[in-house]
Amino acid sequence: MAPKIVYHGTFESQPPHEYNQDTFHAGTRRAAEERLDEAEESGGIATMHAYEISDTAPISRSKTWADPYANSDNVVPEHKTNRIYPYTNEVEDSGSTSYVIPNQFVGRHVKHLGPQFQELRGEDGKTIANAMSTMLGGKRE
Repeated sequence: MAPKIVYHGTFESQPPHEYNQDTFHAGTRRAAEERLDEAEESGGIATMHAYEISDTAPISRSKTWADPYANSDNVVPEHKTNRIYPYTNEVEDSGSTSYVIPNQFVGRHVKHLGPQFQELRGEDGKTIANAMSTMLGGKRE
């Protein structure tokens, strides 16, 4: 199995694995774009971070879990840090697979490829300017 590239969109200045939490969510590029579009931020810098999940990462393979917002008994465990949990995203890029990733896995099983895209948004939420990263391979944590 090949490594997976996943994305997280944010208006925060630091990458999501540096938030004061034990896990973060990442998924398709479209899901990250939709998350940024749905955010209630008025102005600021929107950043999309990319991560590479290694094919040897501890990942829940027995099933794909339900979205945290789903009304289901099979909801993804959002705060377990022993493995990566895939789930069917019902909010952004509906039907796609997203992942709950333990922060402690970054640098071991997950490589932070850095910001892949940034855009400056005005107070009205519209894009003023944007830039795509040309970084290949990202930085090592």
